[in-house]
Amino acid sequence: MRDLLLAIMLSAFFSALKFIGSLLHICGRLRWVDFLGGVLTLFIFFILWRAGHTLYYMHLYKKDPIFMEAHMRTGISWWDYKRLRNKDCD
Repeated sequence: MRDLLLAIMLSAFFSALKFIGSLLHICGRLRWVDFLGGVLTLFIFFILWRAGHTLYYMHLYKKDPIFMEAHMRTGISWWDYKRLRNKDCD
């Protein structure tokens, strides 16, 4: 839901820029189809972005099961986990 709202806000921003451009006769008229196409494009981009992050963390969980438990309990990032783990090893 948050991705959809962000997509709508960004599309509204770009549509406002295009509207200002149409008032200055720089670009063509703004239509609802353009706005909805922008929303759909941005929404799909955000969904793919989140899917990529999910796959990345699934890879990290498989690579180091202890990180999975630490991340689920504390929300620690991979980089902080590796830094603390290497500090413990020294």
